[in-house]
Amino acid sequence: MEFDPIPIGSCSKENQIIYQQWFNYADSDGDSRITGSDATKFFAMSNLSRQDLKQVWAIADSKRQGYLGFAEFIIAMQLISLAQSGQPITQDLLSSGVELKNLKPPTMDGLDVLMAKKRHKEKEVDSNGSSPLQSSPSSSSWFSSKSTKRVSLSSVTSIIDGLKKLYIQKLRPLEATYRFNDFVSPLLTNSDFEAKPMVMLLGQYSTGKTTFIKHLLKRAHIGPEPTTDRFVVVMSGPDERSIPGNTVAVQADMPFSGLTSFGTAFLSKFECSQMPHPLLDHITFVDSPGVLSGEKQRTQRAYDFTGVTSWFAAKCDLILLLFDPHKLDISDEFKRVISSLRGHDDKIRVVLNKADQVDTQQLMRVYGALMWSLGKVLNTPEVMRVYIGSFNDKPINDAVSGPIGKELFEKEQEDLLSDLKDIPKKACDRRINEFVKRARAAKIHAYIISHLKKEMPAMMGKAKAQQKLIDNLAAAFGKVQREFHLPPGDFPDVEHFRETLSGYNFDKFEKLKPKMIQAVDDMLGYDIPNLLKRAHIGPEPTTDRFVAIMSGPDERTIPGNTVAVQADMPFSGLTSFGTAFLSKFECAQMPHPLLDQITLVDSPGVLSGEKQRTQRSYDFTGVTSWFAAKCDLILLLFDPHKLDISDEFKRVISSLRGHDDKVRVVLNKADQVDTQQLMRVYGALMWSLGKVLNTPEVTRINEFVKRARAAKIHACIISHLKNEMPVLLGKAKAQERLIDNLASEFVKPIQVQANLLYPPINPSLAPIFGFSSSASPDEKEKANNVGDSTNDDPAKTSVDEKEIDQGEQAKGADQREESDSDIESEDLSRDDLIKLVAEKEELLNLKHKEIEKMQDKVLRTYAEMENVMDRTRRESENSKKFAIQNFAKSLLDVADNLGRASSVVKESFSKIDASNETSESVKLLKTLLEGVEMTDKQLSEVLKKFGVEKFDPTNEPFDPNMHNAIFQVPDSSKPPGTVAAVLKAGYKLYDRVIRPAEVGVTQGVEEDKNATE
Repeated sequence: MEFDPIPIGSCSKENQIIYQQWFNYADSDGDSRITGSDATKFFAMSNLSRQDLKQVWAIADSKRQGYLGFAEFIIAMQLISLAQSGQPITQDLLSSGVELKNLKPPTMDGLDVLMAKKRHKEKEVDSNGSSPLQSSPSSSSWFSSKSTKRVSLSSVTSIIDGLKKLYIQKLRPLEATYRFNDFVSPLLTNSDFEAKPMVMLLGQYSTGKTTFIKHLLKRAHIGPEPTTDRFVVVMSGPDERSIPGNTVAVQADMPFSGLTSFGTAFLSKFECSQMPHPLLDHITFVDSPGVLSGEKQRTQRAYDFTGVTSWFAAKCDLILLLFDPHKLDISDEFKRVISSLRGHDDKIRVVLNKADQVDTQQLMRVYGALMWSLGKVLNTPEVMRVYIGSFNDKPINDAVSGPIGKELFEKEQEDLLSDLKDIPKKACDRRINEFVKRARAAKIHAYIISHLKKEMPAMMGKAKAQQKLIDNLAAAFGKVQREFHLPPGDFPDVEHFRETLSGYNFDKFEKLKPKMIQAVDDMLGYDIPNLLKRAHIGPEPTTDRFVAIMSGPDERTIPGNTVAVQADMPFSGLTSFGTAFLSKFECAQMPHPLLDQITLVDSPGVLSGEKQRTQRSYDFTGVTSWFAAKCDLILLLFDPHKLDISDEFKRVISSLRGHDDKVRVVLNKADQVDTQQLMRVYGALMWSLGKVLNTPEVTRINEFVKRARAAKIHACIISHLKNEMPVLLGKAKAQERLIDNLASEFVKPIQVQANLLYPPINPSLAPIFGFSSSASPDEKEKANNVGDSTNDDPAKTSVDEKEIDQGEQAKGADQREESDSDIESEDLSRDDLIKLVAEKEELLNLKHKEIEKMQDKVLRTYAEMENVMDRTRRESENSKKFAIQNFAKSLLDVADNLGRASSVVKESFSKIDASNETSESVKLLKTLLEGVEMTDKQLSEVLKKFGVEKFDPTNEPFDPNMHNAIFQVPDSSKPPGTVAAVLKAGYKLYDRVIRPAEVGVTQGVEEDKNATE
C-alpha cells in the first residue's frame, strides 16, 4: 500500500537541488515547513489563477496538515509545471503516466532576482559576524512550565502545533482544575498530538487479528510467543525489536503514558513491536488479545480489559471488529467491550474474516446471523459497515466460495484497503474532531463538578449531603443540563461517574470559574475556526448521517465537530444538539457547477420502528426542523413499495410546520410499476399525505418576514408571561399555573396586540357616530338603524355622517375634499350643531370625572401597598432583631447571681483572720473571685454582642417606661423624682427594654413633713 502520491525519487537529482533552493527561500521562518502565507507569495510567481493554486495546494497537502514539507513542495512544483504546459490540475494527474523525472521546473517570474538579493543579504550578515538563522520555536516548550513567552496563534506552522498551543493555554487548565483526567481521560502530552494514526483490532480468539496484520505487512511482527495473550502495538522503527510495556509507558516520545493508570498487571501484558516498513511509517497497529468467552476466565485477568480497550478506542482512528464464520456468538465480555466503544461509533468497522470457508448460501446465512447479533449489541439505528473476505496470505478457496464469492472478496478487500489508505490523509482531521469533542466533554464535566460543590452545605451534614448527591446523580445531571442548556446526549455515563465520585470529597472540588469556561468557548468559537483556514478536512460521507454537500476545490469531507466551529459555514447553530449529533454530521465538498449555485443536505433514512428511533442519541426531529428553517426547498422522497408513513416520519413532517411552501413530494423509482399500478400508488400516497400535511393550500412568505413575525409573537408571549407573575409571593405556583394554562395564555397577548393596533371603540359612542366597535359594514348599517330608531331627526343623521367625515380628514387630501362636499350637500340647523356639541362636552366631562376617580383609586391603592410593604419590612426586621428576647430575658437572673457572688466573695476578705486562717484559704478565695469576675465579664460581652446592654439609672430622672419604683427616699439635695438607689439593674435589647430597673426615688422634704403630719 502506497500512501504518498509521489515519492521524491520520481524527481531528477538536478531538479531536487533546484527545488531545495526554492524551498529554503519560500520557508521564511526556517522551520522546514511552508505554511499557507509562504505558499501564497511563492506560488503567485507562477502567474496561475488563484483557483488553480488552490487546487495545487489541496492535492499537494494530501494529509491535510496545513503545511508543505519538502516532498509535498516537489509535488506542488510538478503540478504547477504541468499546469503551465496546459494540462488540467486533477487528483489523478500525477498518476496518469506523465514522465516526472524529465519534467522541467516551472517558470517563476522574478524568483532568480529575489534569490540573488537574499544571498547578497546573507553575505553582508556573515561579514558582520552574526547568523541570519533564527531558531524555530520548539513545540515541546509549550509543555514546559519554565516557558514564559506565549506563542501567538499566527506563528504556528501546522494545525497540530496550533492545537497543542490551544490545549496548553486554554483547555488543560480547565481539565486540571476540575480533575477531568481522573474521571474521563488523562491529560494530553506532546506525544499524543504527534503520534501516527492508530488502528485497533478486536475480536474473540482465532478470528485472525494477528494474521490480518501479518497479511498487510507481508511478514510476521516480532514478539514473544504466543503474542495473542497481550496487547501489542506494532509501529515503525529503525530495526526489528520488542519493547516491554513498562518501558513503553515511560517513554516521552510515545503516546502510551496514560496506560500507567492500569498498573503493572496490565503493563506486563503490553509491549511494543518495532520494525522498518513503509506502511508503519504512516499507521500504527494495535493487536489485542482474544476476548474471552467464559466468566471464570474473564475474572482471572488481573487488569481492567474493558477499560484498556476504551482507552485505546479514544486514541485510535479506526477500530476493526473481526468475526469468524464459525464463531458468531458474542460473549458477555465481548458485549462489554463493544459497549465500552460508546461515543466512537464512527470509527468502528466490522470484518467477517475467513469467509472463503463457507459457500455462497451459507455465507448469506452467516452474514444475516452476524447482523442479527450485532443489532442487539450496537445500540445504533444505522447499519454498521461489514467487510467480507479472507485476509491472510493463502489464496481464496475457489472450490468453496465459487467465482461469485471470489469476486466479492476481492472488491471487499479493495474497499477495506482503501479505508486504511485514507487514514493518514484524515489523521489531522480526526485529531481536530477528537479535540473539539474533548473540549465539549471537559466543559460539561466542569459544570457537573462545580454543581456538586455548590450543593454541599457550608458546615454540618456534609457526609449525608454528599451521599444524597451521589444517589441522585441522574437528577443532578438534569439540573445542570437545564441550567446551562446543554445537550443531554453529551453527558457521561451515570453509573461510571457515580463509581468514580465515591472516592472523592466534594468539599475539595472547585467552584465554577466563568473565565475558564469563556476561554474554552472562545477557543471553540474563534481560535479553532481561524486555525482551520489552513486546510480542509473530514471523513468520507455515509448514508447513516446528515451530510451537507457543498462546492469546494477538490473532493473532501469535514467532520461535524469541525464544521460547527468554522466561522465561514452556516452550521454553528447545530452545536446545541451536542456531540452525539455532530458525530453523525459532516460536510462533503467537491468541485461541481451545480454546487456553485446551491448546497444539498442529505439526511439519514427515517426509521419505522419506535425502538430504533429511541436508540438515536440525538433529537432527529429537532435537527430536521433546524435544517428546514435554513433550507429553501425540502424534498420528501417516497418509494412506490414503501408508502406507509411511520410514526417518526409523521413527527418529522409535523416539524416542518411553517415551511409548507418549501415542501415538494417526489415519488421515486416510479419505473418499477406499470401505469395502472402507478395511478393506485399515486392515490395511496396522496391519501397518506392528506392525513399528515394539514394544509389546504401553500402560501409563499418571505423567510425574513416570517422570522420577524415569529419573533414579534414570541416577544408578546414572553412579556405577557412576565406581566402575569406576582411581585412578591406565590411565584412558583403562579408559574406552574401559567404553564398548565399555556394555550389560553397564548390568546391573551394576541388580543392585547390587536387592541394596540386597532383600539376598540366605546360602545356608548356608537349611536352618536353611527357605527359599532366592529369593523364589518353590516354591523355599521345595523348601528345606523339603531341610531335612527332612537332619534328620528334626519338632520341629526346628516350631522353624524358629517362628523364621521371630519374625523377621517387626517387620512388624506382627497378624503377631506369628499368630506367638504358631503357637508355642503347637507342642510343642517344651528340648534342641532349646538345640541351635539353640548352632548359631547357633557360626555367628555363624565369621562374626565371617571378618570379622576380611577386615578385617585390607583393612588390610594398604591399608597396602601407601600404602607403594607413598609409594615411587612419592619415586622421582618423586628422578628430578626428581637428573636432572642425570651432567651436573653431568662439569662438576666444568671447575670445578677454572678454579680452577687462576686460581691459576697469580696466581703469575705474583710472577715478573714490572718492569724487563724492559712495562706491556702486566701489563695483559694482569690482564685474563686477571679473566676467569678471572669465569668461575669464574659457573659456581659456575649450579651452585648447580641444587642443586650445593662443600664444603671442612678441620679437620672425617673422614667416609668424604663424604671420600676420600689420605695421613696427623702433627700433635699436632689430634685424630687430622681433615682437615688438601684436595687436591680435594667437591661435593653437594642432599643427595647426587656427588664426595667428596680429603683428607689427621691422625695422632697416638705412633702415628707406633710406626710408626717
